[in-house]
Amino acid sequence: MSRLNIIFLFAFLVTMNSWAQNNHNYKVTYQTKIIKPQKKNNTKEDKTISAEEKAANRYKEIIFNDYLYSMVAISELKIIENQSTYKTRKTLDEDEIKASVRNFFNSITKNSGEYYYNLKTNEELLAKNTFGKDFLIFNQRNSISWTITKDKKTICNFICYKATATLKVKNAVNKGAKKKVTVWFTQSIPVSFGPFDYSGLPGLILEVNVTSNYGSILTTANKVDLNVKELKIKAPTKGKKVSLEEYEKISRNLLKKGSYLN
Repeated sequence: MSRLNIIFLFAFLVTMNSWAQNNHNYKVTYQTKIIKPQKKNNTKEDKTISAEEKAANRYKEIIFNDYLYSMVAISELKIIENQSTYKTRKTLDEDEIKASVRNFFNSITKNSGEYYYNLKTNEELLAKNTFGKDFLIFNQRNSISWTITKDKKTICNFICYKATATLKVKNAVNKGAKKKVTVWFTQSIPVSFGPFDYSGLPGLILEVNVTSNYGSILTTANKVDLNVKELKIKAPTKGKKVSLEEYEKISRNLLKKGSYLN
């Protein structure tokens, strides 16, 4: 553990101790969008590509530019003591678009299903509908080896610090692949939670940036409610209960049969 990480951990423990006698309920609203990657200059066109493939690529680019990069998902993180839930409330579009494109966006950004996490037991549940079937995926959340930097910026009037990590991709399509994750967390809210399945820092994560083949997936808090009264958290129960490994195996088998992964 680096000296900087030790300093943050010590400050976190001191802050947590001062807050221990009070119950703090939080509700954080996030927006997720995909930032279009910059086009490389002087890129030569592959002459081996057929006219049909060129037309398909142009159509794909139009769909992405007109729809995918204009979408925004609105999600909500609820925190009560050692428990949290994270769920997308709605996906906004510039106009009415096909459900398949919206599903594709939600798949890329992980904005499908409901995440439940118990910090005390390290139990993670993901309620998700895949291939028209409801699954309840259980898992013991792995600790993330974060590298905390000295970089700072302000999000929702909270001073945030930057942390980075390289993680394995958790899905049936890109098994074994890795992704680079950059997050910004605030020690002003000393809870080890964040959106999706990101956690384990000495403060609430207010922004997540993940690199992908489609561009940067950016999730940023735009509203933080402190000490919310009558906030309730309930672990999801709907769906066939399977382990993460079992779910990935089921997904791969259905993909081989030509099913679409949500």
